Amino acid sequence: TGLAASTSAAQGLPRFGAPEPHVKAELIAARDAVVAGQPLQVGVRLTHDDEWHTYWQVPGDSGLPTQINWSLPAAIVAGPIEWPHPHRLPAGPLVNFGYEGDTLLLTTLQMPANLTGSAVTLNAKAEWLECKDVCIPGSADLKLTLPVKGQAAPSALAASFAEARKHLSRALEQLHLPDLYLAFGCAERDEAAVRALDKVLNTVAGAIRSVD
Repeated sequence: TGLAASTSAAQGLPRFGAPEPHVKAELIAARDAVVAGQPLQVGVRLTHDDEWHTYWQVPGDSGLPTQINWSLPAAIVAGPIEWPHPHRLPAGPLVNFGYEGDTLLLTTLQMPANLTGSAVTLNAKAEWLECKDVCIPGSADLKLTLPVKGQAAPSALAASFAEARKHLSRALEQLHLPDLYLAFGCAERDEAAVRALDKVLNTVAGAIRSVD
């Protein structure tokens, strides 16, 4: 499968040491402080080298979606990744979906009403597959410490969050998951599977056409 091909490409790299990373990750926040009982929007900013990319939550014919695993103080709850619209990433006969340049993957953290202390440290491990001519597994251990205050103001990076929210993806709301499973998990390329795959890819392509 495409996924197996991506994994094989990564495993086939020369073993002379760790490959040079082509994606940098940073954990940032939309506000300059944590407030008890209020949500806080944070984001993992991925900066890709030229011509390198990472993948959307539905990667397409190959690839792996970026994952963020949180390690948070007690009672702070992380929501899911809020994915921005992807770009089409053609690779020969394959069609993938993902990101190039600078990308901000948003997540909302819910703070407990009884939050105490003078500061909160947020830890996250981000993992992704970065690809150009080959694919390399990438990861970063991220940390962000914010003060606990009665009020919070927009951070110096608030504009980046406002821009990212303009491009949040809604494509998956239109997908019919049984079609998705049939299309990508079928044992044979029978007519029903081909029709299902065509329906899924047309839905996704239509949803992202406006940003390409």
